Amino acid sequence: MTDALLFAANPAAEKAYQAIGFAHIGHYAIAMYEEPQVRRD
Repeated sequence: MTDALLFAANPAAEKAYQAIGFAHIGHYAIAMYEEPQVRRD
């Protein structure tokens, strides 16, 4: 494996992941919907 994406729930977790080689590259969010969403192009 050459690439991985990791979410950290708090600053302590982020610091631990950085200690083993992960780098902070941005902010992400996950949206959880009750109903399925359909993408219309």
